[in-house]
Amino acid sequence: PTYAEGPVLWAETLLRVRARERKETGGQLSFDEPRVREAAQYFARLAKIGPPLIGPVLESAVTLAQTWGPLVEAENAPQGLREAVALVLEAASRAEADDIFLTFSSTDETFAPEPAFRRPV
Repeated sequence: PTYAEGPVLWAETLLRVRARERKETGGQLSFDEPRVREAAQYFARLAKIGPPLIGPVLESAVTLAQTWGPLVEAENAPQGLREAVALVLEAASRAEADDIFLTFSSTDETFAPEPAFRRPV
């Protein structure tokens, strides 16, 4: 199975690397830049696999959705980007209304993720 958390975290990582390389935190995003395009393509995967289930990753996805929002109409926007943005914002709205952010955490240092994922990590 594919989890939505991976594409979100990778898209965020690519944009942070881009910002570090450019030595700036902002700047206009353009799909002509390879890192920006790759980040958008990863985020667009959410259109097929759904929104993240882990609360902090969903929050990151919302931030990314707000970043991509103004760009979804661009002629060279990756396929599925518009749908992914809408899906994430809808999921966040639903989760906020229902107050159901799912988080996986433990104060027990011996916590192992295998039971949560039902497979070795």
